[in-house]
Amino acid sequence: MSAYAPSAIKATWPHVDRAFRSVKFGGILEGSAAGNGYHHSREDLLRRGKTGAYSIQHPLDKKGNARAASAIDYVFDDVDELALVTRRLLRAAQKKDDRLFGKLREFGGTLDGDRVTAYNVTEQRFISMDDTHLWHGHLSGHRAYADDEKVWLGITEVVLGLPAGALTGPPAGGGGGTKTEWWHVDPAKVSTSLWALKDGKTENIELEPGRNVEVIDEVTDSRRTWLVTPSDNWVSKAHMKKGRYIGPKIEPRPAPKPKPKPPRYEPDQRAIYIDILHDAARRKPQNSDSVYWWQRILNAISFPGGKEIAVTGDWSAETTAETKKAQKSVRDTQDGWPGPRQIRLFANKAKSEVGSLRIYRSSKTGGLIEKT
Repeated sequence: MSAYAPSAIKATWPHVDRAFRSVKFGGILEGSAAGNGYHHSREDLLRRGKTGAYSIQHPLDKKGNARAASAIDYVFDDVDELALVTRRLLRAAQKKDDRLFGKLREFGGTLDGDRVTAYNVTEQRFISMDDTHLWHGHLSGHRAYADDEKVWLGITEVVLGLPAGALTGPPAGGGGGTKTEWWHVDPAKVSTSLWALKDGKTENIELEPGRNVEVIDEVTDSRRTWLVTPSDNWVSKAHMKKGRYIGPKIEPRPAPKPKPKPPRYEPDQRAIYIDILHDAARRKPQNSDSVYWWQRILNAISFPGGKEIAVTGDWSAETTAETKKAQKSVRDTQDGWPGPRQIRLFANKAKSEVGSLRIYRSSKTGGLIEKT
């Protein structure tokens, strides 16, 4: 019998999809035979002889349906949104929030777009994950809860910055209340970390455009005044000061100025030197024609999961990630930097778009290997 993606985990996606502008569904099941983690079912790991896989050692991972995967990935085009999710998860995990502790095994993402932040919630310690987590968020849940929708919606509440019970109903022993639909507030007016309720229930107050309210910025734990606009005119009572509008009328915060684009890299020659790209994932060569043309090649060829990367001439984490995907597509070693065979193979595949290139063995002694 084959592994399956539990409906309880799938149920998180509509909420996440609605909350973030740049998010894409990254998947639950892993098709590769190489992994040891929660994207694989316990049955699959044992069938492949991976009895020592870390994801089936904890007592909670020996329970639950043996065919169920127990992880999900969310891919973000906007690193600020991924950083916000990572910050929420880390803060709740370190506080041992009941919605995470004993349920979510681990997560990975980034707080700044430069370094991966990964945390073992169960053991309360930081762990290592690869650089792909600079652009996708990963959540692994203990297998005992793989089919428990309430547990996974509780985890989603943390991802979305919602209070306990917002998606799952009131906590045990609590009073009435209903599930609440939450929507993101326009970051040009406030901040990507601010939220507003929009369902018209009795616990909310409808605000007229032009009014000012006080809201909580969860990143800085500070208060700020928000001018209500025609498109964003609902706010929770929790964001009001004694249930009343406050502050003088102010103008909306201006949209942040876009970061200036770096000058476009212009190569001096149509050539790739194998020694420059050797071990590039570790050495990270900069201002390089060879890197420039390799980035152009990656953008030109087609392979599963590929995405457009910035062509800068500087080796980056995303260059490493896309190189690994390209290597995987031809079932080659996924070390994140291209060898001679891979350079020749992919350069020829990309010739119609990139044009003819000369491939040399060494940047010092030359040694032409091929002209595509």
